[in-house]
Amino acid sequence: MTTRRQQSLGLLAQLADQKVVAAQRKCLEVAQAHARLQEKAAKVSALMADYKLQLQAVGADPGMVKSQAIRRFIQNLLEVEARLAVEHDQTVAWERKVREELGLAQSEAKKMASLCERAKAQADEAAQRREQGQMDAAALSQFHLRAARP
Repeated sequence: MTTRRQQSLGLLAQLADQKVVAAQRKCLEVAQAHARLQEKAAKVSALMADYKLQLQAVGADPGMVKSQAIRRFIQNLLEVEARLAVEHDQTVAWERKVREELGLAQSEAKKMASLCERAKAQADEAAQRREQGQMDAAALSQFHLRAARP
């Protein structure tokens, strides 16, 4: 019965460890998503700064078509920035959820490891008690054999 329990607990500990690894993998995905968002935001900011400079340079030029096109492009960049901000907020929420999953998985893995250690200790203790009982029985029978001989 105890070996079955140890095997079951060992299997549960492996599953808990697999959950920890999966949660760590998700954390890596979140970090990569953050990095991609930062790259996109940097590119949009650079484009925005470039087009604002172009708009200032065109401000002296009476050509309305070019300035309107630049303003439209700046408006599109502002919309992209807004979408990136929403995506960033979603990624932060996702990161919070994944970190929570990781914490739960780690605590579950620790709990399973502790249960495995306790079950092994109990099995070792039971085996030691059986062995000690067998040794005591053997010693007692030898004592009786020696005592029975005159």
